Formats: sequence, structure tokens, C-alpha cells
Amino acid sequence: MKILIVSDTHRQNGNLCQALLDEQPVDMLIHLGDVEGSEDYIHHIASCPVEIVAGNNDFFSRLERELELEIGPHRALLTHGHYYGVSMGAEGLADEARSRGC
Repeated sequence: MKILIVSDTHRQNGNLCQALLDEQPVDMLIHLGDVEGSEDYIHHIASCPVEIVAGNNDFFSRLERELELEIGPHRALLTHGHYYGVSMGAEGLADEARSRGC
């Protein structure tokens, strides 16, 4: 299974389109936030299942801030990271993921 993971596209959808073209075929697209209202467009351009979580610039979004997802035999915690202070290090996020069995 090939999964394309992106974040922080900030409505620069041309860049995302190019990444999808460059990486074809893709079995799943995971967007880790800051779509800034482009979620419908992203679902439209992807020819695969799409999972999107809210980022710190998705102010009026109805996107979930976190998702727990089964990917084959693996369990993943999807989040933008700012809720866990990743700008200061990923340890808190890693601890949270482990505590959830991810």
C-alpha cells in the first residue's frame, strides 16, 4: 500500500496536484491539516481514499482535530501536531500515540 502524507498546503492546491501526479498510483492520501477550506477539492482530485484532520489555520473547519486510523495491521494517530507542541519536539506526540496503541 502506498500512502501519500502531506500537510500545510494552505490552498496551494497546484502543489498538491503535482505531488499526486508525481507519486501515482497512490492508495491513500493523508492530509495532516492546514487545508484552509480546500477539503472538498482535495477529495475531488484524489483518486483514492482521503483522510484529513484540522490544522492550526483551519479556523472555521468542521474537520476533526485528530483521527485514529487502522492501516493494514497498524494503528495511526493523525493530527496536525500543534496540539502537542511539536515545534518544541515530537516526544509528547509520540507518547500520546503510544498511549493509544498507535
